[in-house]
Amino acid sequence: GAEVVGFSLLSAGTFRGGRSLEDLLAVALSALESGAYPGLREVHLVAFTPEEVAALERAARRVWSAARSCGGKAAEALP
Repeated sequence: GAEVVGFSLLSAGTFRGGRSLEDLLAVALSALESGAYPGLREVHLVAFTPEEVAALERAARRVWSAARSCGGKAAEALP
């Protein structure tokens, strides 16, 4: 498996349906975390706009804060 992967947030605002960008990114972060495997060292999410950066930071705080309080289950933070 790959040791380092990257995902672009290009078009994240276009194809999100009725979800907010932050909610969409929380789902993505939880999916990335649950799909992690031994040997995966880095995952990069590449934001392009200040709005994307801010939404990604909020989603990361929400997902990982909830994961810590729920004994490591990031899925608990999903909307």
